[in-house]
Amino acid sequence: MSEEDANGLFKIAKSLFEKGDYGNALYYFHIVEPWAEKNVDDKSLAVLYFMSGFSLLNEKKIDEAFYYANKALSRCDEPVFHMLRGYAEYAFGDSAASVRDLSIYIDSSVKQNADALFLRGLAYQNLGDWSKSAADFEKVVELDNSSSALFYYLGVSLANANEDAKSIESFKKALELDPSFGTAYVEEAKILLKNNLFKEVHELVESARSHGADNENLHLYNAIAYAKSGFNEEASVELLTVRGLSADFDSKAIDLLNKMGNYAGVAVIFMKWANAYPHIPGFYKLEMEAVAKAAISVPEEDETDLYDRLQDKLEELSDRYLYALDSETEMGWGFEDLGTALKKIESLDTSDPSKIEDALEACDSLIEKYASMPGPYKLEAEVISKLLDKNPKLLDEKPELLEKMLRDESSKDALLDTYSNTAS
Repeated sequence: MSEEDANGLFKIAKSLFEKGDYGNALYYFHIVEPWAEKNVDDKSLAVLYFMSGFSLLNEKKIDEAFYYANKALSRCDEPVFHMLRGYAEYAFGDSAASVRDLSIYIDSSVKQNADALFLRGLAYQNLGDWSKSAADFEKVVELDNSSSALFYYLGVSLANANEDAKSIESFKKALELDPSFGTAYVEEAKILLKNNLFKEVHELVESARSHGADNENLHLYNAIAYAKSGFNEEASVELLTVRGLSADFDSKAIDLLNKMGNYAGVAVIFMKWANAYPHIPGFYKLEMEAVAKAAISVPEEDETDLYDRLQDKLEELSDRYLYALDSETEMGWGFEDLGTALKKIESLDTSDPSKIEDALEACDSLIEKYASMPGPYKLEAEVISKLLDKNPKLLDEKPELLEKMLRDESSKDALLDTYSNTAS
């Protein structure tokens, strides 16, 4: 390649680079690079490496961008090349290295670069250096105050630096620029709650909803504000109108509902999870516990038909629990639990005495494992009843079976009575 051809190709590449057409610019840079490595001085070659690296960065090829940044620095230690490497290091997740390289560039520049300051501010956030992060963002605001994201990040840094009033103002500015910025509402609500500004929390949430920016965290913070103001019913409504499943939100909602004594609300959340994952037995067990607590908390004047309602609900949940337990473990992996074994044994020839013994042994193990729940007793009683129906001779051969079935029925009823009496 002649020098004239190389210069011509470089001019094309540079023009494309300046227009932001980085993919096509790279094509020409790579053609020129072998010739330049043999024919130009270190500084000129470093500039070519920098332009290639910057193009690669914009094409999301971070590894290669970092490689070219180091190649540029190996030829000429210019601050702008540290900026490129700092950008790549941030993309790698190495915030400490990114701060070092970006600082070399920023500290040497006569004119401040908003992008470099903003990125260093983000890197400081990642390092937990909130004051330095806020300082960088404030410098960017002086250069350009039109970005809602900038004010959001500034608000986050100020909040973590315990500058609550300034943080709230920053979030308000972010929301003025973008009223649909959901995360900004959340972060502002968090700071308002911290300062016991409950009325302001409610107003903020209403504003978010009017702009289509509602989310589960706003429901949570609004509920906390209501609860701290003594409005438990309103708090419960906020928590229970979130229909989707969220382990983080629902666990916090359960904690708050428990603190307010709304155990029926806790049961509703566990029911939501049980309906979504009917194969996981643990949700039924948790729902049963919440139902029992809800019954205990019912005032005497509201206890009409409580026994029947409680009995029906506990039996329903117990059946669902055991059915799920038969199918899978709480981790979601199938396994042959005692209930599954019971069903298999039940389907065998009931005239075989050894199979009957296996069935009874499986039943007893299931009851021992879940002695405090009515469901296992009910299941065993049903199994024995079916065994006797299939082979009436067993009544004469094994009269203890009838006794066992009656004892199981009695145990089941006693457990349900216990729940009801405790509620009374």
